[in-house]
Amino acid sequence: MKTKVTRSEIKSYFNTVINCDYMTGQEIESLCGLSPEYYNAGGCGWNWDAFDVDGVCMVYGYRGFPGNKWVQSTEGAKIVKYLRKLKTKRGRIAAAARLLTKYAGL
Repeated sequence: MKTKVTRSEIKSYFNTVINCDYMTGQEIESLCGLSPEYYNAGGCGWNWDAFDVDGVCMVYGYRGFPGNKWVQSTEGAKIVKYLRKLKTKRGRIAAAARLLTKYAGL
């Protein structure tokens, strides 16, 4: 079950928080078999979901998560293409964390 959190709570839970576009986030979620652990919603509805990807927090949604590094959609497509080549769920999760960090410039 997802837990409703604020942006500052996410920043206190994780050392590394990376935003990605909606499509990349959904692909990584599906390929790695992830479920969102956290979410945020406001007066206008759902804002974003947050996932623990091997110690790295991946955030995506309709409204942004300001102040964090972004993985652009072209780089996200490279991550997804690479993850599709891997066979194991554990390998995909580890690779996703490594590549998100790399492409976010961390």
